[in-house]
Amino acid sequence: MYFNFPLVLSFCIEVLSSLFGVVFAFSLILYGLQKLNKHLLVTQFGFRSLYPTAVIGTPLHELSHAIFAVFFRHEVAQVKLFAPDIKTGVLGYVQHGYRNTIYQICGCFFIGIAPLLMGAAVIFLANMIFFPEVNKLFLAINEKAISGGFSTLLSSFIFFEAVSIESFQGILFALSDASFKEILWVYLIIAVSVHMGPSTADLRNALPGVLALSIIIILLAVIFQSEISYRLLSIREAVGIFTKILLIACYANLAFMGCIVLAICVKKALMFRKGENARA
Repeated sequence: MYFNFPLVLSFCIEVLSSLFGVVFAFSLILYGLQKLNKHLLVTQFGFRSLYPTAVIGTPLHELSHAIFAVFFRHEVAQVKLFAPDIKTGVLGYVQHGYRNTIYQICGCFFIGIAPLLMGAAVIFLANMIFFPEVNKLFLAINEKAISGGFSTLLSSFIFFEAVSIESFQGILFALSDASFKEILWVYLIIAVSVHMGPSTADLRNALPGVLALSIIIILLAVIFQSEISYRLLSIREAVGIFTKILLIACYANLAFMGCIVLAICVKKALMFRKGENARA
């Protein structure tokens, strides 16, 4: 069998950079946004101000860890889907362990990033049920990106900016006269998005699986090199949609941050007015 080294090399570079690059880049971005949002809420409104979104987002986050831990045959010791602790700041957790089998080591990666995967799936499903125009937009952008030969991450930013602005203006205009269903959609997207970022502990736990998965991907590329072109197209499409959903999650975090800042301004204004009235 002829070994096409340049083809295998380019395939491995694109797949590994798309998989690990997208995952870790968005994990860090979402982690930073979520930490800032949590800090603003807790310092200004108290720990319980996290509950309106955490009651949905935290159980989903922890459930995703538990599901993937069971799938990859890790030993799950304890699961707390929603157990807020004001002293530690913890909202929930999953305790699990594993033996050093290749399957379980690979599973570390997917267990660590499970909130991203589950969160993206729930956002896509929520779009499908409440606002299908968003998913149609994703697919349209993805098709143009792939036909234009753009890389997965670059295409997501370029086409999301260039193609979707007008469409999202239409969506936002529709939301200005929103029904209960559409308001529920916005709440679900925000509640999921502001809790779907893996924590630093999640990312540390995912690291053992990175090397194992990289080796497996390289071996599969060598064995099935005749199918690389077909597989690469499918991978680009899947990662492209995944990236765009993660962008929505980032925008939802930013929108939520804007709401928090607005609430803080209103709080400060009311306190100032109350002080003025007291002095009068």
